[in-house]
Amino acid sequence: MLIFYNIDLNTRKIDSPEFLSIEKDHMAETIYFMVDRVYDSIDLAETTCIIQYINAKKEARIYAVPFFDVTTFEGKILFPWCIEGEATKAAGNVQYSFKFY
Repeated sequence: MLIFYNIDLNTRKIDSPEFLSIEKDHMAETIYFMVDRVYDSIDLAETTCIIQYINAKKEARIYAVPFFDVTTFEGKILFPWCIEGEATKAAGNVQYSFKFY
């Protein structure tokens, strides 16, 4: 069963998983997020999205979202984050945010 974590663009609240992955895993986990397709009259499906994150070693990185699913749920966008080794270099908290441009 897939779990989709919601992003509320109005409140800037992200429903997050309790953990992303295990230390030093690479591409072993994929997390899916769901967001409203239209925000402030902008169709986000027409944008590019990146996930900006800081791993537990305080290293800043980005993940380019490879695709959007705009057909599964009307008015919503689903997209994946395939957790890479850069995010899991060390055990600890990973801070992240999303940027649509």
